Amino acid sequence: MVRNMPRVMLLVSANLTNIELLQHQDGTDDGNINYFFRLHCEGCGWKTKDHVAVSFNVQEVQGRRDVSNLRLNCQGCGRVGRITLIPGYETPLTEHNNHEVRLMVFDCNGLFPTDYSFNGG
Repeated sequence: MVRNMPRVMLLVSANLTNIELLQHQDGTDDGNINYFFRLHCEGCGWKTKDHVAVSFNVQEVQGRRDVSNLRLNCQGCGRVGRITLIPGYETPLTEHNNHEVRLMVFDCNGLFPTDYSFNGG
């Protein structure tokens, strides 16, 4: 039985002045990009104090088929939470497409992102 994990979409908005296109040179699927979040445990409500990095460069394996980009034990209840980045959802910011533009999509299991920071807070 395959359990579908909830997906979270990170949306960004910006007012662009004298900029026609804003996107990462290698796209947001580039392994050098870190996504920094404060996380919330869906089991007990515990929240991380600091931002936690999620990146394509990190692949944590549990078993033969369970691969995620972040695996974290909740400090409140001990439950293991996982977040997996889903490539292919990036939309560049443009002068005419600059409100709630998709930056990344995440599969979340046990952990839920609550606060995003571009530079890790």
